[in-house]
Amino acid sequence: AERARQRRRDQERASYPQPKWLENIEGTINIGVVGNSGVGKSLLINKLRRLKPGAVGWAPVGIKETTCEPMVYPFPGQPNVRLWDLPGAGTAAVPSETYVQDMGLRYFDKLLICTAGRFTTMEVSLRAELEKHGVPFCMVRTKVDIDVWNNREDNNRDESTTLAEIRKDLLQNHSVEDVFLVSSRDVESFDMPRLMNELFPGLKKQMNAAAPSFCPTVPAWNDSWAMPVVLSTVLAGLQGRWTDNFRTTYLVHQSQVHVSLANGQRTIVPLTETAGKVFWMNRWCINEDIINTALRSGTLQWMPMLQGDP
Repeated sequence: AERARQRRRDQERASYPQPKWLENIEGTINIGVVGNSGVGKSLLINKLRRLKPGAVGWAPVGIKETTCEPMVYPFPGQPNVRLWDLPGAGTAAVPSETYVQDMGLRYFDKLLICTAGRFTTMEVSLRAELEKHGVPFCMVRTKVDIDVWNNREDNNRDESTTLAEIRKDLLQNHSVEDVFLVSSRDVESFDMPRLMNELFPGLKKQMNAAAPSFCPTVPAWNDSWAMPVVLSTVLAGLQGRWTDNFRTTYLVHQSQVHVSLANGQRTIVPLTETAGKVFWMNRWCINEDIINTALRSGTLQWMPMLQGDP
């Protein structure tokens, strides 16, 4: 059975090779943002990271396609949490037929499929491909503030009515049951807070309302939208994405592990920490030596709890 699983993994890697630009993903969280030109991918990435225009790490934004190749943007203060601005599909440089393979989408922890209007055939096909291979994703409808304003001016409709109409249209025409309606110009409204919680479970907003404007280097902002706690060496080394031989994915965020099985089932398992050891389900544990070895080799070996362990 193990040989069969290994052959299947080898075949999958041959069909979906890991891109060279997406190397060293162990111990990191990688979120890809995909969509056609003009849907606002770059601005969304900036706003998800709560960056101010011109700040260090600001992703270029323009009225034309500014993403010609995959670009990585680390989360402020957390270099192991990475957002990727991926080129839109369906162009001469990035053909639709090979988009999943070319972009290495199966190696991401989560994908955001973005549109500023209706989802195209390409985006619907991409959703089906991700579902087929068990890759977590979110359907994101951007620029809803413009729709709300237009519908109010043209049809005297209020915000809730407009949002309900958008959801109904996406459900009826594209079978999109759960969509995040967001505006990168108004990050506290619509579904942006819900999207943040979906992408970064456990993130705490600790903003100082008296601060003049957001900039990660301004002390008044108190590390807003970053992982606020100081982790031990063992727990810090565990952060990010890990996989096992059964194609199970473990996404470690602080002291919680988001487990995704190959059959699509998901759960959250808490970690406990005592006396320099981190414990998994009160059966297995690791210490700093194991973590250091894992970071060098890319393989994490848990050891069974010993008699006398907490």
